[in-house]
Amino acid sequence: MNTFRRPAPIIAVSALALLVLALVAAQDAGNTHLSIAEALLLGVVEGLTEYLPVSSTGHLTVTQQLLGLTDTPASKDAADAYAIAIQAGAIVAVLGIYRHRIA
Repeated sequence: MNTFRRPAPIIAVSALALLVLALVAAQDAGNTHLSIAEALLLGVVEGLTEYLPVSSTGHLTVTQQLLGLTDTPASKDAADAYAIAIQAGAIVAVLGIYRHRIA
């Protein structure tokens, strides 16, 4: 008896949720503050790209530019501060995961 469940429905729902999040974030693009949708989208981009052998910071920068978060100095400052916080959180998470190897 095959009890393995295919992850396709989970992946499809996740992809749809990410698309909706991106659309909501795109509507808020260009404001001087960082919306919740924009913050969530940047967090998802960071989480998905952190363990890839390419720069997750580069992906954040490209995403910020696509969303128009670098159009004004105020929105760029907000996006940069959030990117720093995300990067710090990712570093702490990696250190927590590998704490036994580091110690």
